[in-house]
Amino acid sequence: MNFIITHTKEKINTTTPILIGLVLFLLFFFLPLLTYNHTDGSGDLGKYLQSPVRIIFGDLPYRDFWLILPPGEVFFPYFIYKIFGLNINMVLIFSIVINAAIGFFSFLLGAYLLKNNLLAIVVAFLVFFSGTPARYATYTYPHIYLLFTITSVLLFLRSLKNSKNPGLFWAGLFIGIAFFFRFYEVGAAFLAAVLTIFFYSKITGRMFPEIIKSLGIFCMGTFLVFMTLLPVFRGICQPMLREVLKESACHAIILGKNFPYFLDVRLRLDSFLIHLHAVVRNESQFFAKDLIISFYELFRAICFSIPFLLPFFIVAILPWYLKTKEPSQYQKIVFLFFSLWGISSLPKALSMSDLPRIAFSITPLFVPLVILLQRLSGVTEKNRTTLGKIIFPCVGIITALLLLRFPFSILRTVKDLVKDHYPVSTNYGTLLLENKSEADDINSVIAAIRKYTEEGDYIFVVPEYAPPLYALTKRRNSTYYDSFHDLFARPTIQKQQGICRDLLTKNTNLIVYYSDQRKGTFVNHCALVDKCIKDNFQPIDKTGDLWVYISKK
Repeated sequence: MNFIITHTKEKINTTTPILIGLVLFLLFFFLPLLTYNHTDGSGDLGKYLQSPVRIIFGDLPYRDFWLILPPGEVFFPYFIYKIFGLNINMVLIFSIVINAAIGFFSFLLGAYLLKNNLLAIVVAFLVFFSGTPARYATYTYPHIYLLFTITSVLLFLRSLKNSKNPGLFWAGLFIGIAFFFRFYEVGAAFLAAVLTIFFYSKITGRMFPEIIKSLGIFCMGTFLVFMTLLPVFRGICQPMLREVLKESACHAIILGKNFPYFLDVRLRLDSFLIHLHAVVRNESQFFAKDLIISFYELFRAICFSIPFLLPFFIVAILPWYLKTKEPSQYQKIVFLFFSLWGISSLPKALSMSDLPRIAFSITPLFVPLVILLQRLSGVTEKNRTTLGKIIFPCVGIITALLLLRFPFSILRTVKDLVKDHYPVSTNYGTLLLENKSEADDINSVIAAIRKYTEEGDYIFVVPEYAPPLYALTKRRNSTYYDSFHDLFARPTIQKQQGICRDLLTKNTNLIVYYSDQRKGTFVNHCALVDKCIKDNFQPIDKTGDLWVYISKK
């Protein structure tokens, strides 16, 4: 058995990294592809599919519709629509390609830094199955910023080691493109790179003018992207900067009050305690079942706690690693760079501390985690320091628990495939839903939209959990908001008045609204909009949670 394991490890480590990377790319592509449209298209994915439709009709972000992310988030899917025609399935498939490429380049990055293909596979699996692509809005939401950032980091670290300034320029160029899609997340990587150039130059004895030259070349690449793209958006440049730099931060901070740190862990612990209480008091007829569920919830709570604890674990380990003698100066600076990147991302993650947002911070920290695993596994038990003997099992347990996301993803995919799914389909795409009544309700709403409006007409879809009805029917949103997150977080009379004005002045023909039982939250935050709808529109089709209103005119 040991011979087989040893032979397999040697075979993997002697295989060309590109070949292994391509195999991983196929895995990362085809696994999500099996269930890529098994969704209701709600939340961030729904906004991602629908906002580009507004550009098709001539609207611009920040000026004509609400957006707090950089413009690349809507212009990239817009170009896919432009090339292939309006079809949400093409955008979903391209999203999977992008996320598979993230796994591919994560492997190449790990192979370059660790000189070990097996550990590089661990890095790729951690990034893809436990990092941002898996945690944030499913695999069908593309993380283009992360793809460009990882590419930039690979060029950056190679150039830093070889003292090649042209490579720094290209690294800056790619991170500049990444800024076009995300600001604060990419800003953390940019800050880490700038600090790393300074620290590495100091420890290698480079003179101050040389440090400034390296920093200048790196920043020049980023600056070139900004100077190229900003004139393209000169008509919306001022509101774009305000929304991306200021309003997005304010929006996240206010929403974050409802998401304290460790909230997800606490919810799992509460479930564990409920079932454990029933077991201890013997209040349930299903003693064995409750006992199993209680331990399962405890295990899930432990797994959920790992991402929240990882940034603090790396911070605690960082001084020890930098003081150890064995790693080279370059290995220490690599460890420092990824630690700085993850730690610098943490304040943004803390603004809304649910697990998907924490993924922005922990994804770059997987590299120092695997570096620790390689470093400590290569030292015999006898030669490990006391602290090393404590850290090594912790690193192994953390890595193993994070890697469990891979088999769970396969099981979840198999489970999803064996379920019955019901299509919500138009000429502009098909989604498959698990709930038949929900699919029937949505298809009824789509039929009503087709009956009472034409393509390009103004409609208004209130429920955020609804699939992307604007994109599926090629209708226009008559208001500034595709999402009510901002109104719920920062409600004002002026925003509601703007919605009412748009509904009436743009001759909105049809509104998809909540049923009477589901209006509560919306009415609490947007009572003025609710009154405007009731005064000027009448319900004509009631289908489950989604009701259709048409103009009284």
